[in-house]
Amino acid sequence: MPGPKVSLYRVVQVADHRSLIEALSDALGVRVVVEKARRLLLWRNVRIHLDRIEQLREALGIPDENLVAHGYADLLTRRGTTGIRRLA
Repeated sequence: MPGPKVSLYRVVQVADHRSLIEALSDALGVRVVVEKARRLLLWRNVRIHLDRIEQLREALGIPDENLVAHGYADLLTRRGTTGIRRLA
């Protein structure tokens, strides 16, 4: 679904994040993995995520009319591509 999405989250201190990732992946499975460089901006009660993509767009010659208003995970799921792999 295009447009902004509501995000509910909780920040928790974790001593061994790699083991937690493995445990959660084993218990819940992994739908999709998206790798990106992200800049997080906070404005009032809104979290704005800016992914590093401009240089990639220019390098690949992707025009504005080819941009889509969907999240990466939604696009990969729609294609049937999960990109599943373990994070080290």
